[in-house]
Amino acid sequence: PGKLPATAHTVEVVADEAGTVVGIDPLELGLTAVSMGAGRTRADQAVDPAVGSELCCQRGDTVEKGQPLALLHVHEPDGADDTAVRVRRAFTFGEATPTPLVVDRRRG
Repeated sequence: PGKLPATAHTVEVVADEAGTVVGIDPLELGLTAVSMGAGRTRADQAVDPAVGSELCCQRGDTVEKGQPLALLHVHEPDGADDTAVRVRRAFTFGEATPTPLVVDRRRG
């Protein structure tokens, strides 16, 4: 990662509420990355390797209101407001439900 170009600015996407992250929409995160220039929809489009998003938490983490959910690496922070809103909406909060250690058993 240290050999990749870097942007001059990062924008924090913070939690609007406290709670447990029960879901993160990967499609929405991918589409926002494409809109930032980190990906493409056609082979003839350029990719900017400096821009993108960095997740600060994962599913199952408990976060406080105002805690960073993600960092957006952008060239101009002024145009990142809409992208930050989209990334914030990709996170779903709810009650923590334990993930079972054993999901299924198979007997032969």
